[in-house]
Amino acid sequence: MKYSKDFTDKNLSRFGDSLVNFIFSLALSRYLGYPNAGRVPNASLTIGLEKAGLLHCVPPRTDKHGRGDIAEAIIAYAWLEGEMSIDEAV
Repeated sequence: MKYSKDFTDKNLSRFGDSLVNFIFSLALSRYLGYPNAGRVPNASLTIGLEKAGLLHCVPPRTDKHGRGDIAEAIIAYAWLEGEMSIDEAV
């Protein structure tokens, strides 16, 4: 299935939020050695966008929350398209 590359899509972003927090919780659980849950702050997602060189995907004047949403949408899109696996992300 092909998905739209509209990284401002709120549905893609919402799905990405769940996916990103699942990946983080899985990594945290593996690190700690017992089940644990956590959330990734928008500030961390924004730093990830910058380090990955993906700020060109962000519309001008987008705040930190909006950048976090776009980062989540990009991660969801990559996973849905089979470009990234959960194990690779962890």
